[in-house]
Amino acid sequence: MKKRAASDDEKALWRAVTHDVKPLARPRRIRAVAQVEAAPALPPAPPARIAKPAKPAAIVAPPPKPAVQKPNPGLDRATEAKFRSGKMTIAARLDLHGQTQREAHGELLAFLESSVRHGRRCVLVITGKGPGSPSQGILKRAVPRWIASSSVASQILATVTAQPKHGGDGALYVLLRRKRD
Repeated sequence: MKKRAASDDEKALWRAVTHDVKPLARPRRIRAVAQVEAAPALPPAPPARIAKPAKPAAIVAPPPKPAVQKPNPGLDRATEAKFRSGKMTIAARLDLHGQTQREAHGELLAFLESSVRHGRRCVLVITGKGPGSPSQGILKRAVPRWIASSSVASQILATVTAQPKHGGDGALYVLLRRKRD
C-alpha cells in the first residue's frame, strides 16, 4: 500500500494539535549516537480557521488477564498432549444423538459411573452439534455441566472437544483417573 503525502490542511492541523507537546524524558544510555541531519522545519501554520481540538476520549483500561494456571492439574504434559490430540485409546463411547435432555442426562451419568467402576481411562461422549450453528446444540451445552456436577466428578481429570475424526465439536473426550489398587 502506498503512503500518500499529507495535505497542507492536515499538516496545519497536526501542528496545531502538537504545538505544546513536549517529549518524555529519556533514561540516560551509554552508547554512541550517530549524528543525523535535522529535517527541514516546516513553515509556521497560518493561525486562521483552525478548529479547536476535540477533548481526548476517556482512557479505558484493558480487562485484566486471567491468572495463568495449569489447564489440567494432575496431568503431565505428554498425557495431556496425547489426550487433546485424540491419540489415547478410547475405552468406551456414548452416543446421545436424538435423545431428550432427561434421557441423555440419565444415560450420561450411568455411563460415567460404569466407566469409573470398570477402570476405563478415556471415554468419548457424542452430543451432536445441534441444528444449524454450533451454539444451538442443547446437549452440546448441557453435557459439560452435567459432567462437572456428576457424582463421579472427582474422578474426572479433564474434558476436551474431540478431534474431527471422533466427532469434532459434536463430541467430548473425558479423561478419568486411573483406578489404583
